[in-house]
Amino acid sequence: MKDIVLKAVAYCTISDTAKSSVEVLKEHYYQLMKEKGYGVAEVGTYHRQNGTTELIQGIYADEGSAGLGIEGHPALGQLIKDAQERNFDIMFINDINMIENQELTQVLKDIYKLGIYVFIESTEDTPIHQSKDHDLLLTINDYLAQTHQQNPRV
Repeated sequence: MKDIVLKAVAYCTISDTAKSSVEVLKEHYYQLMKEKGYGVAEVGTYHRQNGTTELIQGIYADEGSAGLGIEGHPALGQLIKDAQERNFDIMFINDINMIENQELTQVLKDIYKLGIYVFIESTEDTPIHQSKDHDLLLTINDYLAQTHQQNPRV
């Protein structure tokens, strides 16, 4: 019997246009996925500030989109489409400040409702209860915990 490997992706925003930023994030998340025992999903996209895109398996990255709403994050839009098609099982997100909190909360809730596990990786070495985003993290975590209790997965 063949083991089932869950496929993971990561979503990140990139503030500068340095290709090295994407490579550093890619290396970080590939290592994290490997450590957790997840495979890298075959989907992903790097959306540059100049409008060009590049396939980077397992990574969705928006360049130069800080402070914009969902519509200003085309890679996130593609991630949502791929989530709806169940092209991955696990999602890591690196920065909960990247878009307006209410929009992000709704996106994460919708993705979780699809049966995809969502992990928020803090950009600070600060426990959630000490984070400046305490309320948002608690809202998301409470929602995810309640949903999981109501619909536990095997």
